[in-house]
Amino acid sequence: MSKSLQQIVENRVYDILFELGAELGIEIEKLPEVYYVGRNFDSTKFGFSKEIVPLLEKIKAHKTAFTLGFPRSIFTSDTQDYILAEEAGHSIHFNYLKLPQISQEEMFAFNSIKEMLGFFSSKLIDSKRQNPYEKIEDFFPAKLDYGKSIEVMRKLFLNSEEKTEKGYYIQGYTLGEKMFNKYLSGELNKKTIRSIFENPLDSEYETLFQFFRWKYEILK
Repeated sequence: MSKSLQQIVENRVYDILFELGAELGIEIEKLPEVYYVGRNFDSTKFGFSKEIVPLLEKIKAHKTAFTLGFPRSIFTSDTQDYILAEEAGHSIHFNYLKLPQISQEEMFAFNSIKEMLGFFSSKLIDSKRQNPYEKIEDFFPAKLDYGKSIEVMRKLFLNSEEKTEKGYYIQGYTLGEKMFNKYLSGELNKKTIRSIFENPLDSEYETLFQFFRWKYEILK
């Protein structure tokens, strides 16, 4: 009997998780639930919360994916390896995450870090993946300036949610590309990479500190 697409996607995600873990020296202790959200996916069948259902309808309409920290789950309507690897990277990060209540600026920093790790993970599995934002000029200061950087984040939040989301994808994907290139060249070691994947980001301003550290120091 042939495997269903659900089984194929689920197995591939788990294979990728272990590939990433072996590459980076990260032990994969908890596996997420994986859901292939095809045209006939019935979101009512699994008893998902009301907040999740609109997201499921969104990814059914547009080939995309997302990962939940709790309950640990990956939802995808796309079966490409780089998409599955990006979500697998998020899932590894979420295994360690203990994010407290944080401000909008800290949330922007967190999402940028999350997308950095996701894009980096996808490049490890599919090195040919292109950054769709590589030609967009950076809207943060060229040199670290906390005041101006926070002002940039606040201006993004004054715009639409869509522009805010695009903002942290631009930052995350661009940093993830740099992270991958520095790893390949030997400038960035596995210990440093593990330190951000395994960072719970559980103290005040830690997301901002790590975002600025990676953007302006480690990946400059």
